[in-house]
Amino acid sequence: MLALASAVERGAIGEGALLAVAAMGERGPARLDAESVERIIRALRGLRLEDEARRIAAETILAGAPS
Repeated sequence: MLALASAVERGAIGEGALLAVAAMGERGPARLDAESVERIIRALRGLRLEDEARRIAAETILAGAPS
């Protein structure tokens, strides 16, 4: 998450996008706690990746509570 925040500060869009995917892991945002999902969404929005942030939010909502 620290590397993701750093990428946002530098405006490194590609790096930030890759770090967001890595932060979610193989199972996606469904396995993460609410705070982590919120950080990823904020980071994507900070990188002006609004559509991707919306997709992550929707996927999280549809997946339900973490297992």
